[in-house]
Amino acid sequence: RRPNRDAGGLITAMIVTIVAGGIGAFLFHTTAAVWAVILDMAPFFIFMLLVLWLTLTRFFAWRAPAATGGLVAFVLVIAAGGALLPAGLLPGGAYYLVPLAVLAIVAVILMVRGSPAGPSYLAAALVFAAAIAFRQLDGPLCETFPGGTHFLWHTLAALLAFILIRAAILYAPARR
Repeated sequence: RRPNRDAGGLITAMIVTIVAGGIGAFLFHTTAAVWAVILDMAPFFIFMLLVLWLTLTRFFAWRAPAATGGLVAFVLVIAAGGALLPAGLLPGGAYYLVPLAVLAIVAVILMVRGSPAGPSYLAAALVFAAAIAFRQLDGPLCETFPGGTHFLWHTLAALLAFILIRAAILYAPARR
């Protein structure tokens, strides 16, 4: 209901995908099965698409055809990103660079426009950058820090989701 009811479906879908992703991550980390990788990664990819759709259609007031084009471009750049980066540059982390860059660019645009969501998107970008850093440090630090840093990746990813869902609830403008 806040600030408008018409974003409720998107916000609910965002919450459901995060819950599904948490279940998928649990299944992946407890089974290490190939099928569990899909259950781990797919919900978070869908979450990214939902956040981008909400951002483009609400905060930037793009019409559905333009927002659809934005989503397609996002997916294509993510797909090409892994192929364009030198092998081994960011093992497992290259997938997250495009979403981080998009989130940072959106944050800057919203801040410049004076949107009340700007600080939230900026905080989300900073949290996401820290999450990626801890994900990348997990392997190299494993010998000196036996607990690893992977739990920080998950903790910060959850905080990222919270920040973005909260911003959607509090600041998403009504459909124009």
